[in-house]
Amino acid sequence: MKRIAVVLEPVHGGFSVYAPDVPECVSFGESHARALDNMREALEGHLASMREHGEVMPEFDTSNVAVIELDAAR
Repeated sequence: MKRIAVVLEPVHGGFSVYAPDVPECVSFGESHARALDNMREALEGHLASMREHGEVMPEFDTSNVAVIELDAAR
């Protein structure tokens, strides 16, 4: 099982989601959960297509996710 970092961004009507390690693959969902489900399906299909076409597979676990807290009052 591979771990792939994804980024969800709120957009009008839902969430846009992309994977920094697979920049050609993006998805959308009306809810946070649906966006993640859609992205899982998109990644599976995208990677299967890459394998079928003999493309070089991306390296996984290269991106990290961190949260930086800022004092909004400053």
